[in-house]
Amino acid sequence: MKCFQISTHPIVLSLLTYSMVCMPTQAQWFNPVFEHLFNETTPLPILKAQGTPAGVADIYDGSSTIDSYGGFHRYDANRLMLGIRENGIDETDPNHDSALAASFPDRSILWIDPDSGEPMGIAIEVGFNPVALDADFLAAGGTELDYYFNFAVSEDGVVFVGYKNNILRYAPNAQGSFNAPTVAYTQEEDGSDRWHQWRWENLRISGAGIETLILAGGKTWRPNQGYHLLSTTDGETFDKFDLTEDFKVGGGASSFIRGRVLDDEEADWVYASLYPGSSNGTDTRFVRRVGDDLGFLDFTNDGTFRPGRDPHANPETDYVTEFISDIDGDSSLGYVVTYSTPSWNSAAVDRLPARPGFLGLHTHSGDVLGSHTLHVRETEELQGDAYSTFHGTLGGVEVNVLEGMKAGQSEVLWASGIYGYGRYLIDGPPINPVFEHLFNETTPLPILKAQGTPAEAGDPYDGSSSIDSYGGLHRYDDSRLMLGIRENGIDETDPDHDSALAASFPDRSILWIDPETGEPMGVAIEVGFNPVTLDADFLAAGGTELDYYFTFAVSSDGDVFVGYKNKLLRYPSNGQGGFLDPEVAYTQIEDGSDRWHQWRWDNIRISGSGAETLVFIGGKTWRPNQGYHILSTSDGKVFDKFDLAEDIKAGGGASSFIPGRVPDDEEADWVYASLYPGASNGTDTRFVRFVGDDLSFFPFASDGTFRPGQDPNADPENDYVTEFISDIDGDASLGYIVTYGTPSWNSGGVNRTPARPGFLGFHNHSGDVLGSHRLEVRETEELQGDDYSAWHGTLGGVEVNVLEGMKAGQSEVLWASGIYGYGRYLIGGERNSGPVEPAILAIGRVDNSLQITWEGGGTLESSSSVQGPWAPIAGASSPYEASTENQERFFRVTR
Repeated sequence: MKCFQISTHPIVLSLLTYSMVCMPTQAQWFNPVFEHLFNETTPLPILKAQGTPAGVADIYDGSSTIDSYGGFHRYDANRLMLGIRENGIDETDPNHDSALAASFPDRSILWIDPDSGEPMGIAIEVGFNPVALDADFLAAGGTELDYYFNFAVSEDGVVFVGYKNNILRYAPNAQGSFNAPTVAYTQEEDGSDRWHQWRWENLRISGAGIETLILAGGKTWRPNQGYHLLSTTDGETFDKFDLTEDFKVGGGASSFIRGRVLDDEEADWVYASLYPGSSNGTDTRFVRRVGDDLGFLDFTNDGTFRPGRDPHANPETDYVTEFISDIDGDSSLGYVVTYSTPSWNSAAVDRLPARPGFLGLHTHSGDVLGSHTLHVRETEELQGDAYSTFHGTLGGVEVNVLEGMKAGQSEVLWASGIYGYGRYLIDGPPINPVFEHLFNETTPLPILKAQGTPAEAGDPYDGSSSIDSYGGLHRYDDSRLMLGIRENGIDETDPDHDSALAASFPDRSILWIDPETGEPMGVAIEVGFNPVTLDADFLAAGGTELDYYFTFAVSSDGDVFVGYKNKLLRYPSNGQGGFLDPEVAYTQIEDGSDRWHQWRWDNIRISGSGAETLVFIGGKTWRPNQGYHILSTSDGKVFDKFDLAEDIKAGGGASSFIPGRVPDDEEADWVYASLYPGASNGTDTRFVRFVGDDLSFFPFASDGTFRPGQDPNADPENDYVTEFISDIDGDASLGYIVTYGTPSWNSGGVNRTPARPGFLGFHNHSGDVLGSHRLEVRETEELQGDDYSAWHGTLGGVEVNVLEGMKAGQSEVLWASGIYGYGRYLIGGERNSGPVEPAILAIGRVDNSLQITWEGGGTLESSSSVQGPWAPIAGASSPYEASTENQERFFRVTR
């Protein structure tokens, strides 16, 4: 796609194309800043696929014709570093390209431009023999040539390089280069029979100066050459308590992930793989170790961790958590990133056709969130008929949280031993709107509108309201959604009202909605204000027939359940595309509370069908006993509960049951719930998690291990800060839940001025914020009085569905607000099965304005920076006229 930078100064107009940095038209987890693969033309001239013939050995003395690499890391805000193991130039050949070899020496570290991936010169020329090896090492059979080449960078700019049994330290100097190497650590004789073959392939550095810690390992099966934890007292020389490994793994290992071990604030996690040193890539995934990097407590296997694998993936083309050569993360992030190499020795391990490589994304619970395909394969550089050079099994990822990044955002640096290198930005979950219809835009639902309601209008709910309001958006079947209309915003007591419009969109009705466009497709059920007769004792206690709330849900066998006062109604499908008259499925009888006559349901979750149907239903209110109730049935028609008391006390929304995730209790379930609006002003709480058993009706109790995150770097006026959470939902197969944070309500009263927009928020099951989607609507667009909007502005909901054919991490999110609009979004998946054509943008001047035009539909977005954040321009269509204020803006179109 194209992205334009526009200087709107009245005299000068500049236009630039940024094809590398702009986000793609379909949102995705990994957004490449650059990706340079050996089967493409790249700015690194030595990077190439050579189809190496069988007779070419895997030599590493400077004469190899196979180019290979060793590490890719961030050095500072403006430079990356890439290690060159072999430049692929046989320098013993008198006809070799000496100029190219001099520009990209073997065993050197290059400066790399972080925006383009272009080399910017040599940072350090390490060479094959950077320091003299100890005599005892050589006498034991050690050699000066090192098979591996790898490095890492400390926070104070010191570069550490592995060389045989040494780790070298290159300190920066005042001239902008580096001093000669010093030996930071030597692995002395340890009694193992392979000590003379010592080699470091993976280095992780944390801290600086005397606080520097090194985690170093060999990616090998060799005895004691797993990972070693090294510390220092002077920042220059390092040591360890004893010479044995801290933990044994044959593959990559992550940075330390601190502060996440329950009940032990001092403990840390390290993620590690077994491939390639002690795995063929198909017989293992990856593991997690737990220990203490500062107290040097032994790292042991964390048996609670199981990395996920996508059961719906095509193993020939999709990520299936195999060939994991490296893993990294950051303590502030709710995920880790894996590097899955292209299948190696593919024929021998039964992975034909040869598989591509991947960057994988997992939560700390192990769930697959998504992946990025690296379109390279072993067959493009075979060494012999069977397999590529062993360096095809190597490579690494580094995950960085850069200054100014918000919760869930990170930078990923990837480099393979032979296949290429790349830089990617993770900006949160890939949220692809299928449609989003907001009340401040033109929509296909003609009654949806922002009216700036005057104070004297009140909030009636008897069919005379001029405020349109809604009661839920749910999936009915493969081709239809359902949207509830509480009030159509037409005062039908007015003799001049639009009767045709009112008849098309009746109060207290449920519409069919097209899932691709959001357009209404007719009335599914006309519930009405008095769908059944209420019991005499309810009315005698002070109950009324008019219900303030209106909500519904759908069972998997197509029955629709509607809340009406203290009753739950069931509309059975008639098998002919319609519904039978309502039946009373449940009545909340007198429970002894002083507000029983004010009973009302605002949230219904349904699971199962027929005799297996469970109803989870609550009122989003502070009223006694009107929290959440679990209802069961023996015939699929009439429901009951063990006693009349609530199962979960929560004044806001509640999720579907999330089974199968409670450690050490396979029968237990999670339910996420909010307290707003019934028992919170939206700013004094976030949301909570309850644990219990929906089948045996074991009481649900608060889960004290759960703490929902809040982004400390967010701008509270414009970003998601885990406030005003009115609803939450998820699915047992997903590693995340989705929240609906309403636009701030009573904004002046709760000190949230200017009024805040709404959000869809994404959290993993540890509570971390993964990202969010902003809903560009605010309370000030429909104030009721001077202070706050209609109460229905606090209501609304989300439904999360995993549809047939979706892969791990993918879902459908349906959102509807009480007043602000409704939408459908695909998470981690694309709206269209085919490729999305890029939007074609053009720009010109019309009088004193700038006119932007584009083809193919989509949403016009703008930003003050090419790297975002981007915001949609409400109501913008082609052509769009931009103001000529004295400012610089970037524009893009997404689809």
